[in-house]
Amino acid sequence: MISSLALTLALQAGIYHCPNDPNICDQEVRTYYSGNTLTHLKVEYIGWCGSMGPYLYPCNGNTCSDGNAEFEIIGRDEYQWKNLGHPFECKMETK
Repeated sequence: MISSLALTLALQAGIYHCPNDPNICDQEVRTYYSGNTLTHLKVEYIGWCGSMGPYLYPCNGNTCSDGNAEFEIIGRDEYQWKNLGHPFECKMETK
């Protein structure tokens, strides 16, 4: 059983978008856990940019990153996404 804190941060699988910047591709997200611990985030970039991925990002706490992109989970239906190689970032929300 996942603790209440983990449930708060347990990101729902689904499609997320950047409501403030339509130039950022939508992201289809899946989460992977080992017990109560978030281990990986699987992301496929979809939308106007076509399909890229899926990519698997290892997680440490509420942050998942492969050195190129970073996902900081804020709650069940939102996360902060950053492209670490370019100045792109957005608070992603469920679509």
